[in-house]
Amino acid sequence: MTAQTAVTHDQSFTYTQPKSARLLQRGHHYYYCSGQAVLAISQAEYQQVADNPQLYYFSTALKLQQRAQRLTQVQQLLVDALPGEQPSPQATLPHKYTLSQDDIDYEIVRLRIRQNKADPHLRQEDLDLLQHNNSDYAYPHSAEHNYWAEVIRAANGFYYYRIGDTVVDISKDDYCRVIQNPILYHISTALYLHRRIARINAIKNGL
Repeated sequence: MTAQTAVTHDQSFTYTQPKSARLLQRGHHYYYCSGQAVLAISQAEYQQVADNPQLYYFSTALKLQQRAQRLTQVQQLLVDALPGEQPSPQATLPHKYTLSQDDIDYEIVRLRIRQNKADPHLRQEDLDLLQHNNSDYAYPHSAEHNYWAEVIRAANGFYYYRIGDTVVDISKDDYCRVIQNPILYHISTALYLHRRIARINAIKNGL
């Protein structure tokens, strides 16, 4: 079997309107970067924006730019404003609270993500990938690699997931599954989101 070489490809462009963004390919993963937002996108979306970066009704470029704007708003609300105090490791979880911004209510569920040590598929390097640049924003880690995470449901029908100072948009299914089962193990939603945020953190560190 021939080994596949990971491909790294970057493309910067400026919209016909006064917007700018970057398309990134890292191996088999594709990303759209605009301002603070880094979106995981499909290969089809990547190619559609590369072929046609114009912002107009129904265009993929406009859809991704709107996603990026929503994600930036949530990022500013949850991370930049640093609302409230973080709970102690002894706090009862999950913990729910609500914030509002621009007439949109956000229901936030705080979880404690933890490792299933018995899973032979979960490697130590997977856990080590998740790093935080700013200790003021990062949730505290225990010796067992447990950490705080937050799952966000917006009143306008969108869902988000936060670890430390990184927020990503997620599906409703991911929202439900990680609340029901916040354990890191092979094929769990918690592990899928853990790895997704680790890849995005690596991209943010390189921008």
